[in-house]
Amino acid sequence: MRICLVNPKSSESIEFSIPHGLLQLSAELKKNGHECSILNCNALKTPLDFGALSRFDIVGLSVMTTQLRQAVEIADKLRNKTHVVWGGIHCLLDPESILHRFPNDIVVSGDGEIPLLKIVDFYSRGQQLENLHNVSGICFFDKKPVINLPSFIKNLDDLTDVNFYDLPDFEQYIPKKVYYFTNKILRVLTILTSRGCSWDCSFCINSILRKYKAFHRTKSIEKIKRETSRIIDAQKIRFVYPMDEDFFVNRKFVQEWTAYALEKGFLWGANARYNYFNERIISKNSLTDLKQKNLFYVGMSIEAGTEVLRNSVINKQVADTDILKTVETFKASVGDTVAINSSFIINFPGDTIKNRIETIKWMDYLSKNVNITFSGPQIYRPYPGSRLYNLQKNNRTGNLDFYLDCILQSGALKTSKKEYYASFFYSYLVVKYFNTRFHFYTLNETSNDYHIAKKSNRDVLIKIFLSAFFVPIRLRIILRCWLFFIEPYIFGFVFKKIIDGIGIAKALTRQGQ
Repeated sequence: MRICLVNPKSSESIEFSIPHGLLQLSAELKKNGHECSILNCNALKTPLDFGALSRFDIVGLSVMTTQLRQAVEIADKLRNKTHVVWGGIHCLLDPESILHRFPNDIVVSGDGEIPLLKIVDFYSRGQQLENLHNVSGICFFDKKPVINLPSFIKNLDDLTDVNFYDLPDFEQYIPKKVYYFTNKILRVLTILTSRGCSWDCSFCINSILRKYKAFHRTKSIEKIKRETSRIIDAQKIRFVYPMDEDFFVNRKFVQEWTAYALEKGFLWGANARYNYFNERIISKNSLTDLKQKNLFYVGMSIEAGTEVLRNSVINKQVADTDILKTVETFKASVGDTVAINSSFIINFPGDTIKNRIETIKWMDYLSKNVNITFSGPQIYRPYPGSRLYNLQKNNRTGNLDFYLDCILQSGALKTSKKEYYASFFYSYLVVKYFNTRFHFYTLNETSNDYHIAKKSNRDVLIKIFLSAFFVPIRLRIILRCWLFFIEPYIFGFVFKKIIDGIGIAKALTRQGQ
């Protein structure tokens, strides 16, 4: 059969990246004798031709909640013209929301490789719906929604090796601006090395996976080499990002990975946790060793500023002492030569003003003591089925319009105007301010050597502007006085209007040109 796998456009402004899930599905389909095309609507200059899509036997839609709007448009256009199969994270979270709107479509819940092959076989043989009852990972409408348990792959090495060249114009995914470096364009490859996570944070998608015993699963280094070695050589890759929620949990794999990094000569960064920096997992000596084996950044989140909320509500299992220990480890071993990327969340059920104040204080402390950049406070995203989602008011499932009408571009729930401006203060202004303290790197053009870059005149001006704006907050930190903390609402409102004004001015300028 002829199948087209579609990655719909996201309403969120996301980095242009490789759709790894579709690559894996493509590998499985082709191995089993089917034709498969991939259409990434988030790619550069990718046309959406409904006529061409309708000529495929099956169109597969892989959707996060923020991709629903275009996915619904595609499914509506293809109704009664071809078979549509839905998959992706949203379909694990709430398959009924799709089936109530599109009762003739099939929804895949969980890992899609095995269910999709069964669905292709179902359509090719013209079978009856009763053949899909009690089939893991397949949900459909048969007088009423039939929701089977999700399907998950236990051993990732059982999957077919992916071929990156299955992705049309694959070369366009390689040149990227690496945030941490001043070099304009570098050669970057992201690869999927695992699925799942070892931890059980209450807000996270992985807490839902754990309910179905889909724990952290890592590919073997042999499989990773088969999938990536020729790409790294042919594309002259300088940076490789392993997509792994819990990269450092498997020490044997870390040793194999670092040997591969030295063999191929690429720089790399990966996810860790603040409670991993100890003698058992990542000591001062081992962090120094990782730096010598081409580690240049570590990503890890804190989520909540107060330890009580962080561990009782979020279930992060990271103590304040863990954060302080991490700072000590970095200062004593690699200093500013390994960057940290960290994040918090706000607006989650149970969030408080005290938590937000402690978040600001942590960001101030960390940005003064280690070379850290922040990708949040991010606004909490509700994942149906997670423990935190069940705590919030007015949550819904089974209703597609709820997601289309009530979810913001970022994936967060709509809030009051007052809270919206406060959220803008934390998720934009606070992040921008503390990130002015980050020391960017400049990479040698012919080697992996890099050094701290000098700040540009533009960076200095931005820092002066943001520092002036942030004077009241800095005074509060120094004086430890947080009474009548109204700045988030006022500054959020003013700064949002400034940003909107700049956007309008740019649009008018483009029109004039």
